[in-house]
Amino acid sequence: MQLTNPPTDLAIRALGGPLSFPRSRRWRFGEAVQIGMPGIPGGAFFTPFLVEMVGGAPQVALRPDAVPDAALTVRTMAPGVLGTLSTAGGGSDVTKTFTQWNNSGVGDIILAATLSVQAGSSLLIDFETALYNQTVVTIGAGSFIKLIVNGTTVRTLPYIPVIINAGANTAVPMVFREIVNGLPGGATTVEVLMYINVTNSANVIASAPKFIFQEVFNPSVVDVTATITPSVTYITSIVGGTSGSFLGTSIGTASLYRNVVVTLGFVQSSMAAWPTMTIGGIAATRRGVVSDAYNSGYRLAMYSLRVPTGTTADIIATFSSAVTDAVISVWDVVAASAAPISITGGYTWIDSPASPTTVIMGGITSAVGQVMTCAAYGDNAACTDFVGTWGGADTVNKRAVGSTANRLYGAYDITFAHANSAYFEATCVPSESGPAVGLTAVWQ
Repeated sequence: MQLTNPPTDLAIRALGGPLSFPRSRRWRFGEAVQIGMPGIPGGAFFTPFLVEMVGGAPQVALRPDAVPDAALTVRTMAPGVLGTLSTAGGGSDVTKTFTQWNNSGVGDIILAATLSVQAGSSLLIDFETALYNQTVVTIGAGSFIKLIVNGTTVRTLPYIPVIINAGANTAVPMVFREIVNGLPGGATTVEVLMYINVTNSANVIASAPKFIFQEVFNPSVVDVTATITPSVTYITSIVGGTSGSFLGTSIGTASLYRNVVVTLGFVQSSMAAWPTMTIGGIAATRRGVVSDAYNSGYRLAMYSLRVPTGTTADIIATFSSAVTDAVISVWDVVAASAAPISITGGYTWIDSPASPTTVIMGGITSAVGQVMTCAAYGDNAACTDFVGTWGGADTVNKRAVGSTANRLYGAYDITFAHANSAYFEATCVPSESGPAVGLTAVWQ
């Protein structure tokens, strides 16, 4: 089964048993579940985890390169723990007489194979053939088929699937599967032996007998504490004007836990929908938005996307209608979570140019070690600077203040060394009569 809608959906597929026969749930042990994103570069299917008994309890073990989306303790598998596949036989028929299969009451080998396994591994064994006889005989009681591993019988089938009608066109399939646990390691011999309780010179043929082996390595489970120290690095601010295309934008240092955070300021008099954004061709999530309340069309949005690789990307904002004075600010935020833990917005308007325009974003709670990104956007007719102020004990890093054709923007961030519950404000100085908007996001 594979459910997918390329190129954007996550797909899951289940890989059936090697013979593709219906199986009960107990046969799921040796099968695999894979996930992938078909149509996306790097989106090939892979097996992300293993379910296995560890210390007598069921455990889910992650791949060593898994990225846990939080600061937590995870269990990771040793490389290759998902096991290996191999086959033996399948080429030639095995033809022996009834007397040879009897072999003085001992039976004879249908197929034997030797493979090397790791100590402690489990081995999933599939065997398949089809049996037919060249003449009709009466078979005595006590016939059997045995699966033998390293000289020890691990399964006995107390019957022989040889039918009373002779001929290859009436061959009887023989298929079984067995799991052998706790192997000692090294060379491991697997045999299927058949004993027929009758003697006769006619032949019984095993058609192309074949093994399919899957070794499931003894899970080497390692407890790994994934503790992510949040950090924030301002990258750049770029004026786009009437365009939402920011090609080849620097996005910081590659990291498994890097969030590329982008704020987008623009003026749009009539907006049918907030802009969408892609970073490196992948859709970013819009985390927060704010508009002025005076129908002036001043708007600010914040987007983010987990981008573990690369140092540059095309950032494309798609607007529902024409805009002016578009500008982005970009941060590289390393955080355990792919989403901010809080978003706070604000807007204001000062009618008199004698007073500064201050956008206040209040009720922001932060903890030691968290980081915050902040952006402001407003009119610049009489304003030359955006001053950022934090009401708590920590220092505001003023990263950028600049102008588009008609607007002013500011970019700030804070790394918290104190627990706070305070406000952030951005003030247009020396004075301004016009709207302004602001957004903050706290990350951990």
